[in-house]
Amino acid sequence: MHTFKEESDKRYNIRCPHCDKELWATRSMGMLAGFIDVGHGTCPGCKLHFELKYDPNADTLIAQDGEMSQARNKHLSNREVEK
Repeated sequence: MHTFKEESDKRYNIRCPHCDKELWATRSMGMLAGFIDVGHGTCPGCKLHFELKYDPNADTLIAQDGEMSQARNKHLSNREVEK
């Protein structure tokens, strides 16, 4: 059995679903506590938002372009056009 410290320090190799940049991510406190299995992030390369989904059976974190990240990216691109 892993300690909370070991679990909170674990890093997952993910890829940005927009530009395929290799990234490292950790699970959020909510994920670690078992309250949620989704999160979000921003790619430092392309600056687009993505969603993170934790699969406890495979112990993997997956970056995906989900409904919430699509809406967030659309909103941000509209703000850029308005400038």
